[in-house]
Amino acid sequence: MKKNILTILLIIFVSISVFAQSPEKLSYQAVIRDNISQLVVNQEIAIQITILRDSENGSAGYVETQEPITNDNGLISLEIGMGVVLEGNFENIEWQDGAYFLKTEVDLAGGSDYSITGTSQLLSVPYAMHSKTTESILGTITESQIADLQNYLTEEADGNIYNEIQDLSMVLNEDNDANNQKIINVSDPTNPQDVATKAYVDLLKIQIENLENYITSDLTIGNYYGGGIVFYILQTGDLGYVETETHGLICDIADLNDAHWADYGCYDSDVNGAEATAIGTGMQNTINIISDCQGESAYLAAELCAISTNAGYTDWFLPSSLELNQMYISSSSINSGALANGGMSFISTPYWSSTEFSITTAISQYLDDGTSGAEDKEATNNVRAIRVF
Repeated sequence: MKKNILTILLIIFVSISVFAQSPEKLSYQAVIRDNISQLVVNQEIAIQITILRDSENGSAGYVETQEPITNDNGLISLEIGMGVVLEGNFENIEWQDGAYFLKTEVDLAGGSDYSITGTSQLLSVPYAMHSKTTESILGTITESQIADLQNYLTEEADGNIYNEIQDLSMVLNEDNDANNQKIINVSDPTNPQDVATKAYVDLLKIQIENLENYITSDLTIGNYYGGGIVFYILQTGDLGYVETETHGLICDIADLNDAHWADYGCYDSDVNGAEATAIGTGMQNTINIISDCQGESAYLAAELCAISTNAGYTDWFLPSSLELNQMYISSSSINSGALANGGMSFISTPYWSSTEFSITTAISQYLDDGTSGAEDKEATNNVRAIRVF
């Protein structure tokens, strides 16, 4: 008579991997004792595992044998689905369809005379719980839906259903389109919808820069360029000068103060960092004036320049005293170029520079005769903005 004295310490069922409807194997652990309840340690045994349908006495859906070795504590660890199969196919077990029971039979001598048996129901295994959750979220998938899905599948290009790596040329060769917009080229795009490689964009950027250098290299005083009239080409020693490039200053074609006169701002207070006079310092002077004096006047000279969008540019600024003087030196060219492009000549009144002279005065200059000097910051003068190229 067989004795049911298999002591189960721990039975763990874990889905190692999932494919189609079933897990490929389950982990199983148990402590083995002999017929007098002594631990069977460090011994090879034979165990037959049967998956039963519906009840403890149900039909066998799957049977396998294994020969594990117990450890110092009498524990065996094995993976159901990896043994010698006697009946059925583990991967074809329909876990979601009805109840299943696990029957174990042990021969301590390692043969097939199984004298220790045990049966227990398989409850919610991880795979089954996952399947239940998936079904509650997505609903039940019917066989007809699967058949419909198969109609959309095509033959694998590389013969491997697990490898979906595709070559872009394969996609293009399929004559695919997106609202009749086809990707024709990526290395040398020709159509409006084409994409471009980074190498192509980098090359294009270099070509544009070379073209800009070519254009600016031919610029001379009086040329209309960049929203205004070129009045100065940077020389060695000027801020912003680059030996292999051509840069300079552009004067707007019209005054900014319109019918209103503009003041300098910050009367009786020092503007931090607005005392610079040199070529290339007007922009920073302008920034510093706005920082210290903004809000003092509705017609602050520096601010009128900074907010200008004339000719589509937003980098206009109030010239420094030496930049303003260069405007006087080139006034004839500026006036003729401005008039030819819909602008205006300088008028016979002082124009503000961005250069502060003292806490109460700043430098201004007449651009018709060149007279310049320190003038009260509250004085209202003309404003003509400049920018760099």
